[in-house]
Amino acid sequence: TVAAASRKLFAVRGSRIKPHTDEKIIVSWNGLMLQAMAEGYRVLGDKRYLESAEKAAEFLWSKLWDSGKKRLAHTYKDGLATPTGFLDDYSALALGLMALYEANSNEELVKRSQLLLEVVTQHFYSASETDLYFTPDFHESLILRPREFQDGATPSATGLAIAAYVRFWKLTADEKSRAIGE
Repeated sequence: TVAAASRKLFAVRGSRIKPHTDEKIIVSWNGLMLQAMAEGYRVLGDKRYLESAEKAAEFLWSKLWDSGKKRLAHTYKDGLATPTGFLDDYSALALGLMALYEANSNEELVKRSQLLLEVVTQHFYSASETDLYFTPDFHESLILRPREFQDGATPSATGLAIAAYVRFWKLTADEKSRAIGE
């Protein structure tokens, strides 16, 4: 019977070495999740989305933001954060925090977004080229500093940064953010 075959198949699968699971927390993906959860709460009114987003935002900020160095890590796993965040990490988290602010009116979230965008402006943005780099200027030296223009499975880092600058400008009327976002 099918049920007997399924049990047999399940038993054989159970004896195999299980594939590695990647359990690290990636800042950019979690920033996108924050934005979706906050907007989900605003649209549906389900407090679970808001509470989950608030909890995740606090975790990300407390574990991955280094307030002394004003640096954001890229990943977190087993109590360890990687040292260097990329443009998509800073930008997606800024967008997620701003979306959460629009859902709960916690002004601290706008301040955190501002800190993130200040680092982006200082270390990822080239005013002379009016362009954004994927890696910060304090990253290890590379032959060519990469830029990311096209979306893939996730939005491009440049697209996220522009969206973050524009959203910050709309929230605060900060003209520098408007100028970079355009």
